Amino acid sequence: MKTIGICFIIVFTNYAFAQTYAPITITGFNIDAVAETFPNSLATTTQALDQVVAGGNSVVYSAAFAAAAGWTGGVPNSGTIVNGLKTYQMMPYTVNNALFVPAGSTNNLVFTTPASYNLISLLVFSTEGASTFNVTLNYTDLTTTNAGNYTVQDWFGGASAIISGIGRCKRVTSGATHDGVPSDPRLYGIDINLSCANQIKSIASISITGVTSNPAGGGGYVLAVSGVSTNIVAPTISYASNVFCQTAISYTPTVTGATGGIFSSTPTGLSLNTSNGIINVGAGAANTYTLFYTTSGTCPVSASYSLTINPSPTVAVSNYTICSGQTAVLTVSGAVTYAWMPDPTLTSTTGSVVNANPVNTTTYGVTGTSGWGCTATNTLTVTVNSNPSIITISYSICPGEAAVITSTPSVTGGTYQWLPDNQTTASITEAPTNATNYTVVYSVNGCTATATSSVTIKPVPNLTVNSVSICPGQSAVLTAIPSITGGTYMWAPNSQTTSFITESPSSATSYNVTYSLAGCTNTATATINFNANPVLVLTASMQTIAPLDEVSITAVGGDAYTWSTGATGSVIKVKPSENTTYCATVTTTAGCSNEACIDIIVADESVLYIPNVFTPNGDGVNDLFYTPSHNLTSYELRIYNRWGEQLFQTSDPLKGWDGSYGGKPVSSGVYVFILKATGTDNTTYNKSGHITLLQ
Repeated sequence: MKTIGICFIIVFTNYAFAQTYAPITITGFNIDAVAETFPNSLATTTQALDQVVAGGNSVVYSAAFAAAAGWTGGVPNSGTIVNGLKTYQMMPYTVNNALFVPAGSTNNLVFTTPASYNLISLLVFSTEGASTFNVTLNYTDLTTTNAGNYTVQDWFGGASAIISGIGRCKRVTSGATHDGVPSDPRLYGIDINLSCANQIKSIASISITGVTSNPAGGGGYVLAVSGVSTNIVAPTISYASNVFCQTAISYTPTVTGATGGIFSSTPTGLSLNTSNGIINVGAGAANTYTLFYTTSGTCPVSASYSLTINPSPTVAVSNYTICSGQTAVLTVSGAVTYAWMPDPTLTSTTGSVVNANPVNTTTYGVTGTSGWGCTATNTLTVTVNSNPSIITISYSICPGEAAVITSTPSVTGGTYQWLPDNQTTASITEAPTNATNYTVVYSVNGCTATATSSVTIKPVPNLTVNSVSICPGQSAVLTAIPSITGGTYMWAPNSQTTSFITESPSSATSYNVTYSLAGCTNTATATINFNANPVLVLTASMQTIAPLDEVSITAVGGDAYTWSTGATGSVIKVKPSENTTYCATVTTTAGCSNEACIDIIVADESVLYIPNVFTPNGDGVNDLFYTPSHNLTSYELRIYNRWGEQLFQTSDPLKGWDGSYGGKPVSSGVYVFILKATGTDNTTYNKSGHITLLQ
């Protein structure tokens, strides 16, 4: 039977910039592949890595083994293998330190400490030709991700090795021979990106399945695992409760984990501040809502919270009039249960119907509770008419108010006749527009009594108040002007009692002022609108220049600009001969302003600046990739794609790449540059790296 073994590096990432891989401690290795004690390479390993019958019978050896044998090569004695930003740590050579994966078998590498990663990398090689394996990631939440099939190169002659020239020797008790050095064998890495959804999960193990068969004795092997820990933090969101009554109260959420996100809700109708998550349960519609908190960034994550706003009941009541000694049957509706304010004249303090036996006119309070537990309170009045003589009083009311004119007879049981409107009740409610006299004629046992009640109308002043707009840090004076002076003032929400107030809010705020004169009131509202200060951003065409080189400095963020040079406008051009700081002040049409400064460095030595991102989309901003420089005597720039194909070359430091090849734009992605230059100060520049192209 033919078998396949697999050795690999897998990387999961969603970042365009380089990150550092750290070794991950795992278990599950099934063979000892490294000879560490000279001369017996048989006793210190558990199996050959290639075909024994075909003259192979080889294993790899440690640097200590090589030194004792007088050879070169060998894997590092420490087991630590470093290539650029990737570091792998093999198991000790005295124990099983490799995973052999034959075709048709599945083997697991178990993480000693499960954790979340952006990237995972496995160190691999194959013998007797290339191998194919399938990789599955297993998470602690019992979900899995199949990363797909991968080809592992033969340990001799493969490309892009992590480490090469480690050598191999025959697996014998003594007299071992070696070969391969200085170029072979080679260990390789295979990298795979982990999705945003999986980066917040903890990896528990990696399952590796052999897919294709190699000649007997050959196959693929795994030596080590490395990775980059995730930086995604899942948020949580909660409020004081998940059930509220529809009252004018605001609640602030508690958010843990990632910050800087935005809030949303469904369905519509909830009064929600999407920036800070504050809800006003009285301003929105009664309903059940789901709130979402979503973070920003490359891999946004969300948290949700469900809450219900139940409507408050409307407690409907009526007022009653009785004679002294009578019982009033008080009836209310609009809720499920009712609690009456304790009063000795009530026969019960619960129920929608209660009896009241007041001796005098009495006001009763009742609180209704809905099926959701929400409450509302209302009052009703039972007017008690005594049985002596008929008495009325006069009233002075404000326009629009009503006066309840009650006659008090000396004996009950009579009839009433009111003039001028011919009403026949003991009490009447009147809302005249002019001063009016109301006369009641009370008849009992053939006798009458007359009384007159005068209702006069108090004057109500008109009230005006100004609204203003301010910038941060400013204050505004709000002045209330009544048409009739002599009254009192009450401002809300600050409870000041003067005709004017001075306020410095940090956001748009409305203020109510109530003006009271002789018991009559009028209310007006003023708003202090808040204009935010502009955010000023200064950029320079170059910040490090030669003396008297011209630099363009651009200001963005407002409407009008004033520079420390005395210039105006959004762009200035300067030619400093020494290090100079340039400042600008921006002012918006609303009159708010801000200031920012930028330093221009004047240098005599050679200067070379290499950006890492450009956007050749034809908008006139950052459309070329070039390297601003100064005082260079030689210059050569080459740009390659990830397959090593040269896309651009120039010896002119003022000439930039426009993101095209063969007259056509290339795709967005990461490209490699190699730059060599020499400065007039004999500084030599040998630079290489990555640039990101965004169309």
